[in-house]
Amino acid sequence: MNKIEIAFESIFAVDMITKFLLEYTDDFNNHLIRDLSMISMRYLKSGFIFDLLPLIPINWVLHFKYSHIFYIIKVIRLLDTFELLDTSRFMSHVKKFYESRLKKVCEIEHLANNIELDQNKIMTVIMISYIFKTFKLVIIIFQVSYFLGIFFYIYSYIAKDITEIYYPDNENEDFITTFLDDKNSYERAIAMTYYAFTSLSTVGFGDMYPVNNAERLVVAFILLFGVAIFSYVMGNFIQILDTFKSINAEIEEGDSLSRFFGNLK
Repeated sequence: MNKIEIAFESIFAVDMITKFLLEYTDDFNNHLIRDLSMISMRYLKSGFIFDLLPLIPINWVLHFKYSHIFYIIKVIRLLDTFELLDTSRFMSHVKKFYESRLKKVCEIEHLANNIELDQNKIMTVIMISYIFKTFKLVIIIFQVSYFLGIFFYIYSYIAKDITEIYYPDNENEDFITTFLDDKNSYERAIAMTYYAFTSLSTVGFGDMYPVNNAERLVVAFILLFGVAIFSYVMGNFIQILDTFKSINAEIEEGDSLSRFFGNLK
């Protein structure tokens, strides 16, 4: 492990430790649980194993040619990503913040009676909600691109070695030899993410492409899967824009109406 990997893994290790200390709300009686033994048991029975497995230093435990392929186990961390990007959970914290702010505003008479200002900040909360949803879609797109790109790299790597072992006289080129031989591991990860992203988004600049027929066949299946995900994500993005536009129009109309009655008063 280099210093960057150690720092990156340390963040997840600290996150795992804090989960033994964080209070939670009981689903049955809605009580806040602060007992460390109950918190620890809950975490051990639920997400502990999924946090522990990606922390195992594969290069120290396994020592054979393809051991680095087992790094794919880190895909488990997608579960943490989806948990962090839970819209309802995030918005509950945002709403609590603005509710506490509104209580403070109500204690100040000249602000509480000011009908020109939107003290509820409804539009702000809605905007935060849709910005967060859009950010979540962007993260999903990049995650899909990264893992599909790495999957194709692993396939190309294994296929290249098998070809060299069983068909030493075969002069067919392959993806790794053509595009990635002069790159280190980080540059390869970025290149594969870029290749997957441009392919799945149907842009296809043509600077990287499958070289032989076997690679073309695998890429065809990846594209079938990836384009379906991209279509789903873009459909959600368009729906977010349309919904936000309609809600914005309704709120502006309601705001104008409330100002009208305020002026009458």
